[in-house]
Amino acid sequence: MRALWIFGIAALLIFGCTQVEGPSMYYSVKLCDTAKGPATGFEMNASSGVVKVHQVQSYVCCANITLRMETEGKVIRVYEDNVGEMCKCICPFEADIEIKNASDYERIEIYGVKFRDVQDYELLFNSTIPG
Repeated sequence: MRALWIFGIAALLIFGCTQVEGPSMYYSVKLCDTAKGPATGFEMNASSGVVKVHQVQSYVCCANITLRMETEGKVIRVYEDNVGEMCKCICPFEADIEIKNASDYERIEIYGVKFRDVQDYELLFNSTIPG
């Protein structure tokens, strides 16, 4: 057993360790008072395996919006959740999304905005990732 363990360590030192990384998402969300520009919009660009998305969407002012990402096949899906409250005022929010290690993916879908069990996800944008 000890010989097997030593062989494993030696193989790791000789051949190295290869780790396959999937896409990772970083984002920021600006609400009402800091959001500027139109009430709705979607822009995307991609370069060297990095996809950048700028989204503007109207939603309730008292929201606290978080994003999460899932992948399936060649599709990246981004889900927006309101973990805050609901209120009567509406204003634009801006989401800036950066997805790294995305060169193996062909499409991006953005689903917004789920609020608890009251409001489910709705497909907002479905786009081919530029080449």
